[in-house]
Amino acid sequence: MKRLWKCIPVSLMMVCFFMSAATLASHNEIGKVRCLSCHVKLPFNKIADRFTSYSVKTCRKCHNEKMITFDHPVGIRVKKTLPPDLPLSEDGRMICITCHTFHRATYL
Repeated sequence: MKRLWKCIPVSLMMVCFFMSAATLASHNEIGKVRCLSCHVKLPFNKIADRFTSYSVKTCRKCHNEKMITFDHPVGIRVKKTLPPDLPLSEDGRMICITCHTFHRATYL
C-alpha cells in the first residue's frame, strides 16, 4: 500500500510533464517560437522575467488580426502596478502574455 502512495505522485508528475510538452510543441514546432522571441534575455528567472514589446508580432504570425481585436488591448501602457502573474513588456505595455499563458494551454 505504501508503494502505491509513492507511485501516485510520480505518475501525476509524469502526466503533467508530458501534457506541458505537448502544449509547448504546438508553439515551438508550428510557430517556430524560441525563448528570445518573447523574453528580453537569457538566462531568465521567475522573479525578473522581462518580455519584449515585439512579442505581439510573434503571436500574430499564427493568430491573425481577425483574432486579435479591440477587446484585446495590446500595446497599451499600464500606469498601475499589476500582480507579477500579469507580465508587461519591458517598456510597461500590455502584451498577449499579460493575459494568455504561452507555456501552458490556459486562456482567459
